[in-house]
Order: sequence, then structure tokens, then C-alpha cells
Amino acid sequence: MSHRLDQPPAPAPAAPGWKGFKQLRVTQVVPETPTVSSFLLRPTDSQALPRPRPASI
Repeated sequence: MSHRLDQPPAPAPAAPGWKGFKQLRVTQVVPETPTVSSFLLRPTDSQALPRPRPASI
């Protein structure tokens, strides 16, 4: 079992870095295989994005 029922639950995850949607622009397309490509994205407002949390990608 991952947690005990007689203890309080873990804290809620942190809130997202912004509300709603954030405009992103594709800045690079990297072919990984003949059928798979990676897309590098940058925010259009030049503000930094929050660092991804483990297992959030």
C-alpha cells in the first residue's frame, strides 16, 4: 500500500505557473526517426516557463 489510511494525505500539488492557456511558438523541429519528430517550443511573451515536475511530461 502506498500510504497509511490513519495518516493525513500528502499536500496537494503546486498550482500551475499561470491560468488558462499560454501561447507558444515552435522554434525548432528535430527529426528523431523517419516517423517521429520533436518540437521545441518557446513562449511568445518571452517569460520563463516553470520547471516541469517529475512525471509531468
